[in-house]
Amino acid sequence: MQHQIQQIVDAVHLESGVPGLAACVALDGRRYFAASGLAKIGTDIRIGRDARFDLSCLMKFFLSAAILKLAVQGKLDLHADVASLLPELGTPREIRLIHLMSHTSGCHGIDITDMTARWNSNWDGFAARFGAGPQLFPPGSTFNYEHSEHVILGQATRRLLERRALELVQDMILAPASVVLQTAGEESGICAHAFSRQKMAYVPARLPPFGPFWEASLPTKTISLDELISAASHILADKDIADTLRAPVIGLPDLARSAPRAELPPRNFSAACGIYEDGILGHNGSMAGQTIAVRADPQSGAIVGAGVNAYAPHARDKLVRRILDILSGRDGTGAPPIGGGEFLHAPDFLFDGLSAEDVEGLYIGSYLGVVSVERDTTGFRVTVGPPGARQSGFGILAECQGYRIQSAMPVALRFTRAPDRSPMLYLGVHAYKRQQGTKPT
Repeated sequence: MQHQIQQIVDAVHLESGVPGLAACVALDGRRYFAASGLAKIGTDIRIGRDARFDLSCLMKFFLSAAILKLAVQGKLDLHADVASLLPELGTPREIRLIHLMSHTSGCHGIDITDMTARWNSNWDGFAARFGAGPQLFPPGSTFNYEHSEHVILGQATRRLLERRALELVQDMILAPASVVLQTAGEESGICAHAFSRQKMAYVPARLPPFGPFWEASLPTKTISLDELISAASHILADKDIADTLRAPVIGLPDLARSAPRAELPPRNFSAACGIYEDGILGHNGSMAGQTIAVRADPQSGAIVGAGVNAYAPHARDKLVRRILDILSGRDGTGAPPIGGGEFLHAPDFLFDGLSAEDVEGLYIGSYLGVVSVERDTTGFRVTVGPPGARQSGFGILAECQGYRIQSAMPVALRFTRAPDRSPMLYLGVHAYKRQQGTKPT
């Protein structure tokens, strides 16, 4: 088994070209670890078992699991009204705790790419910005991976229980699993990397971390893959929690992709994590220049943790799924391919019955704020980011048999209709709603 896992890790490292990656597997009471590549480009230091990755969004999984435990114990109500707990958020919107946990609050939160929101932020300022923002979708109706939701969730539980989110997670999830998070910046054994288009290679990178205010959603803490496996095993050992994790709360749409390197989201989301093909449970975490994941397979009983010291979610996804396919005797078709090539998408799939006139316009969402869609002679031009700020863009090219997404970076998207029938757009797991009056005349 160790040899098989090492072969997979080595193969994905070679195919993806990332600086380094690692996997840890728990199966039938045994642990297996394999790594390939360098801890830091420009050195000869290999990734070791003690390597620590940024916890990042996996904090959301841990916090939601802790809240599920509290609900089972009768200490809080998953359907408690957020407005009654946090009246400073403004006009009541009928958002419940379960909506925050499952990313179905429908709110327009805070853009985490705004550096002032990442560090120079506090609860009063956050509450004012949130209260001034629109409600994009009815609570419970639409999946939208919104980082602000767990900030609110952490504040709500703090108001209820008088305990910080990290304290709650440490006591209820990590301590029973003998896991202690470390503060980012301590010696971790790895370096984050970003892909430089100027050098056409990965280079060491570091962006400013998130401030303490974000600890319930994106804390500046690190975890090893062994510790990640231990924490996930503790969560899944509780049958009530495990059954809740397997129960879908909201479905996600299939997405059109620009290339095989585009990330594949889960099929459904439960009260705390994603539900992938074949009932695999999992959650991801990505910070500047890193990405990490945990997956639990009901078929084999295996739990897999994977980390990459570059932002390459396609490599992360390929690694965990290929390992699980081998362990379960699947044929590997569920794993996303890594190689080159592009996809041609049927109009009905990409646009979900929307006309070209419906699709055009200005869309708003919390991640990067604004998406503009305009028709041109080749099809459509999509621009991401507000005017005057750093923007990125890509094309949707019309061909005789469909549309091809042409992008320098991997893109996964789909146009569809919001519950109120207005056009909306998914870019990965982030949802955007077209604003009235923005369609060209």
